[in-house]
Amino acid sequence: MRGVRSGPVKARPAPLASSMTVNDAFRAVLAAGVVHLLANERGLRESADPEYLHQARVALRRLRSALEVFSPPLPETVVAPVERELGWLASRLGPARDWDVLMTETLPPIEAEFGTQRGLKAFSTRCGRLRRSAGAGARRAVRSARYRRLTLGLSAWVAAEGWRARGMMQMHLGRTDEARASIDRALALKPDFKEALKVRAALDAETPEPTDQIARLESNLARDPGSAPHWNDRGSLLAAKGRREDALASFDRALSIKPDFIEALSNRATLLFEMDRLEDALSAFDTVLTIKPDLAIAWNNRGNTLTKVGRFEDAVASYDRALALRPDFAEALENRELPLFELGHTVRSPSKYMRGLFDGFSHHYDDTMLNKLDYRGHLHVRAMAERVRPRMKPPPWRILDLGCGTGLVGVAFRDLAAGSLLDGIDISPRMLEAARARGIYSGLILGDLETVLAAPGAAYDLIVSADTMTYFGDLAPAFSGVAKRLEPGGFYVFASEAKPGDGWEKTKVHRYRHTESYLRAESTRAGLELADILECTLRLEENQPVRGFAVALTSRSISNRDVQHSVL
Repeated sequence: MRGVRSGPVKARPAPLASSMTVNDAFRAVLAAGVVHLLANERGLRESADPEYLHQARVALRRLRSALEVFSPPLPETVVAPVERELGWLASRLGPARDWDVLMTETLPPIEAEFGTQRGLKAFSTRCGRLRRSAGAGARRAVRSARYRRLTLGLSAWVAAEGWRARGMMQMHLGRTDEARASIDRALALKPDFKEALKVRAALDAETPEPTDQIARLESNLARDPGSAPHWNDRGSLLAAKGRREDALASFDRALSIKPDFIEALSNRATLLFEMDRLEDALSAFDTVLTIKPDLAIAWNNRGNTLTKVGRFEDAVASYDRALALRPDFAEALENRELPLFELGHTVRSPSKYMRGLFDGFSHHYDDTMLNKLDYRGHLHVRAMAERVRPRMKPPPWRILDLGCGTGLVGVAFRDLAAGSLLDGIDISPRMLEAARARGIYSGLILGDLETVLAAPGAAYDLIVSADTMTYFGDLAPAFSGVAKRLEPGGFYVFASEAKPGDGWEKTKVHRYRHTESYLRAESTRAGLELADILECTLRLEENQPVRGFAVALTSRSISNRDVQHSVL
């Protein structure tokens, strides 16, 4: 959601309708507030223009008001933490905005009238210093891990609820496979989403009777060959079955009957995108939007096309248009992260990017990593666990594998969990299928690790990850979640690509690497302590060794003399 800065963005009305449920209305209002806040976030961090702060504070007031209005039917366990975090952010933005108003609106007419009065200049200078200090505090808050957790949590709830609502609609329309996919997307964003879990159970219990829909449409077309809707429906069914050329011909037939048939125009444009005819698709979406500029799905799909052709700034603008029309548009919220990631405006790899990457990688992951890239990260993580083992209670341990993938790390650690618990988390359904096939995990969780760790859940003696932190730049949310899930005296052992100097950076191959000083500082901020760090070679990239660290963090205090640094 953190976008290209193009000027302060004002609030837009939430798209409410009298037919909405209370839950749908709450989601729409909340989504409008989140979009408004995030649209001004980058400007607040980087610009001196006070209007960004003003708009961010307006968004915050709208969010707090929405929570107050809609809170009665919501569980206190849901409302209280959000209220607390929104209150914290208000306490950081409010003073800065008050000083802005004083310096830009209240003080200038006083100075114009009484500029010669003794002490007024000194008063103004003092106010200016306090204004700068308050502004710096507001910017620190917006750059903090706490702010990121707040906005990620709100965005995840909005997006997950959007996918749940979409799944419900598809289920009622009898589109069971599509409904199942939508509910799975909701659960990937929020694995403990009870309402989505209920819908998934209902879908699993359904046994719809098979029907030959194409045959029925052919019969309809034989009776009424001039029906544009029938030709459009035929195209949609053929496209779903992978018969793309036949589908395109059906959409063309529908449009020859009714040239401004917006549904057929939109379906045809989407099919051209799926056929990788990107310039044709872009032209087709432009045609759709010329006729119906308020069609949010077309702006979203146009953004997808622009992303694929590498026009990332334009793609963000298209997604912004979609969200302006439908602030609760979960798919556009998620898709928007991809061009922002390419532009370097995100602090981690987007969930959708990782899901697609590893779903496509799952069937040859082990062979590629072990045999072609000489990957050894999982072995270095196990070696680090052995180094800190004397400081832990004797195994078996309760172990959590973050980004478990196909289970390489699980295989390396299963002996230490024998008779206890070995759980895994991964964002890719197909990677989890491969991990499940190994038969070594007690439980496997589909979801984004930041979201899963932030939610209430089991505690572990040891948390491990190998090729996982390389997809996160800002490690604050992950470290904070780990700290919540470690038993007292537990350890987090992981691998990270190494960077010289300070901080972290994104590499040319869309991975992240971190400095030792960053890992030390961020772990301390999360309430963890660095117990050991080992320099090592993780894998090959273009036949060159990739240097990294194997790191051990602990949830208990240890003295400085216990911290080790070694080179392998």
